[in-house]
Order: sequence, then structure tokens, then C-alpha cells
Amino acid sequence: MWGPGNANSEVEWASVDDDKLKLDPYTLKPVILQHNLGYDTNESEVPDYQLALTGDIFRWMLEFAPLDTMQRMLVKGVIFARMSPDEKAELVQRLQSLGYTVGFTGDGANDAPALKTADIGISLSEAEASVAAPFTSKRPDISSLLEVIAGPNPPLPSNRTKEAYLESRFEEGFD
Repeated sequence: MWGPGNANSEVEWASVDDDKLKLDPYTLKPVILQHNLGYDTNESEVPDYQLALTGDIFRWMLEFAPLDTMQRMLVKGVIFARMSPDEKAELVQRLQSLGYTVGFTGDGANDAPALKTADIGISLSEAEASVAAPFTSKRPDISSLLEVIAGPNPPLPSNRTKEAYLESRFEEGFD
């Protein structure tokens, strides 16, 4: 039976676009289930993919998955939902341990630990989260992020925060 804290359970990874596409539970690389054909997990032409996961799955992966599987989950993860404040902060720390410059946005007190831990913490509210975040937006929507950080009068508490942001943007090529 699956449940948080159960080492005997397994996570099944499935595509929202194609029910024939699954991920190998150990490598987290795609395997296509059709006529017993699949991708060789060492093959360079494996389709690109991204992961969306909840806090329960995140916690299970941290507690029971092999280190390389957990690290692949972190790298391929783009949506992390329904996470506790501690899980959010741990996500930020784990990504930083892989060498990433991590930005985090939040709008409430439950985001404060991750906002403090992130290299670039941005509050989308002038309420509780703004106390923990180096940056605060006056508009509570995600479209204000670049304006908050790189705008003509950014509210910078330190040069280190702006430098971390600018370095990460140069590495990404301003895409």
C-alpha cells in the first residue's frame, strides 16, 4: 500500500499527454509501453520531459529513492505543489546543493522559510511573506517578477541578491 513513510511502496510516473509513456521508476527516464518496444535508457534520442509532483511524492522521494533518482527528480521537476513550508525550504536547499541559483516566489507565511533560503526570494504580497523576502512586489501576480528585480528602481536589500539574479540570467542567456 502506498503512503508517506512507506518504503515498500512505489511511485508510478505517467504522462498527462500519452498514457503509453511511463517513466522507469529507478532512472526516471521515459519508457514507451507499446508492442513491448521501449526506449533504451542510454539512448540519446529519449524525448524530453518535465515532472510535476506533490509534497507527498517529494517527501517520499527524499526518504526512499536512491540519490541519483532523487536528483533527477529535482532537475526534471518544474511544478511542485501542495508542499509544506518545510518541504518548500528543503526543495530550495536541495536545488542549491546541486549548484543551482534558486529563485522562489510566495505570497503567505507558509512560504517564508523558502523565501529566506532562496538565493532570490520574491514576495507577491505585502503581507506576511514580505518580511522574509528580499524582494516584494506591489502587484500580486507573477508577471511583475522581472520588473521587481531588474526594473529601474528595484527594491534591493543587498547587492549579493541582485548579483545572484544577474549571474543566473547570464548563464541562461536571457531566454
